[in-house]
Amino acid sequence: MSKTNKILWHIFAIALFIFIESYVVLLMGSKAFLGDFIIFYGVQIVFFFLATHLILPKIDLLIKLWSIKVLLLAIYVVTFAYLIFGITLGQYRFRNVAFDYSQYKTYILRYLMRQIYIFSIAFGYWYAKKSILYERQKREQDVAISKQNEEYAKLELALLRTQMSPHLMVNALSSVQGILMERAPETVRIIYSLMDIQTSALEMSNPAFRNSLSNELKVMEQVIDLFKNLGKTNFQLSLEIDEESKQMDFPPHALVTLIENVFKHADFNKKDMPPFILIKADISKVQILIQNKTAINLPNSEREQMGTKSVLQTLENFYPKRYRWKESFAAGFYELDLKILRNDPA
Repeated sequence: MSKTNKILWHIFAIALFIFIESYVVLLMGSKAFLGDFIIFYGVQIVFFFLATHLILPKIDLLIKLWSIKVLLLAIYVVTFAYLIFGITLGQYRFRNVAFDYSQYKTYILRYLMRQIYIFSIAFGYWYAKKSILYERQKREQDVAISKQNEEYAKLELALLRTQMSPHLMVNALSSVQGILMERAPETVRIIYSLMDIQTSALEMSNPAFRNSLSNELKVMEQVIDLFKNLGKTNFQLSLEIDEESKQMDFPPHALVTLIENVFKHADFNKKDMPPFILIKADISKVQILIQNKTAINLPNSEREQMGTKSVLQTLENFYPKRYRWKESFAAGFYELDLKILRNDPA
């Protein structure tokens, strides 16, 4: 319901209340002035809206014990009953009309019963509104849970597909290497490397798998062995990693993807300038430095972004504000200097 509709409904309710009360007053034949009625019913309306929009919601939210809730609401009702009685005395004095104090208890009881009556209406209105809101939130929550379960099912299916592909590849390669063992031993070595990589990929696809820098280095070595068997041996690799750093958590495939990019894009024919890879890790940071000439036939789109979008997204997920990425490509020379801080920066 829009805000305008709510206001219109409130105005309608107030008008209906005034109409009914006016009819009752006419039946009683009251001789009170119009101003007296305006003040009296104005206080009643304030009492109703305070109860429904402030008192009942706050007490329900902040107070846990029912006994305390009932006590506070009783105080609220009694306070307004005495407030209206005080307003009535003031009106009598303003009109210079004598007040019969012998009827004091009768007036108090009458006003108290009236406030209980108005409060019961306010309570019913508030409780109905609360119940409707609760049902609406429950439906929205059920829809959200349903969508979440649907997304989870899709992720499970995607995971199953990613696991099936390495399984199929490993089994097929195992059969092929048996056939080629005697005829083409060089090809068998390549197949062995592919099987190692696929087995590692299958292991890392498990959501429960905890990847470490040590495991990432192991897969990196498998990738390097594969490309060595394919003839790409002209490169330099420098590792400066202490044992403690090897145990740190590391995003799966991040380092491996960067190494694959080197073998995919670098020019291995430059004997005087072979691709250079430095991986350094200590107590403060992990550094990955890559420098290489790029292949002449490298497309412009790949020159601008050397296949690193997925790695950047992974780093943002694992190390938000804790990594420093510096990438450059100029005159056919590519350089990436990546630093990952082991601890949050001060």
